[in-house]
Amino acid sequence: RRDLPRKTGQDRGLMNVHGLKQRDDVYVRQEWESLGICAGITGRSFSGRDMANETRRLSQVLGIGNRRILYLDQQHTPDIVIDDGAVNGTAVGDGIITDRSDLLMVIRTADCFPVFLFFPDRKVTALLHVGWKPAWRGILKNAISLFLDPYRCDPAGLHVLLGPGLERRCFEVQPDFPGLDEFGRFIVPDGGLLYLDLGGYIVSVLTEAGVRSENIHDLEICSACNTDTVYSWRREHTANRTLSFIAYNHP
Repeated sequence: RRDLPRKTGQDRGLMNVHGLKQRDDVYVRQEWESLGICAGITGRSFSGRDMANETRRLSQVLGIGNRRILYLDQQHTPDIVIDDGAVNGTAVGDGIITDRSDLLMVIRTADCFPVFLFFPDRKVTALLHVGWKPAWRGILKNAISLFLDPYRCDPAGLHVLLGPGLERRCFEVQPDFPGLDEFGRFIVPDGGLLYLDLGGYIVSVLTEAGVRSENIHDLEICSACNTDTVYSWRREHTANRTLSFIAYNHP
């Protein structure tokens, strides 16, 4: 087994390098703000342990007013919660999708990828918790299916952002890894070991479903290499989690 790479120091310039701006340990994607979307991640002053209080704090830092807030009891499933305008607090699943502009969606990660999706013309947004198990079980395909029906959104018009996650060089898997067949060419041998390129797999599934490659952006923040800013279970074995969020700036 190979040790994880040493930290790269990327996190010291997180805002500038990755197109994020920071306020009170909350990092927001600048490029999407002009589209009316508030999306990003939290730093390590958040822990994901007290979601009721931390999501209220997040809402205050973002300055987005009195919103419904929905966060998930994540079970590493392909299940996506469809917001009907009445959901608030906690729901069971690993993704959320809504066409309501009054909802702040929040998930927790520490190596799994947060995947942000939105369709500007119909104001449909989604947030997915994509570790290898939800990916293997089909959460990305489920999300595309929901954008198509009931929301009538052509995947070609989707905008997608991959947040911090475990990059290939840090994602060693074993020869008996259950996802060998599904992930196929995204499991890469190196020095007698096997590594999973989960980010590459996510992009491949989305482009094959019709999402334009130019509309998919990756923050390229490896969670294991940037533990000054985000959490990594694989490096730290911590119960703390980075929060990822998406909402419209104005309901």
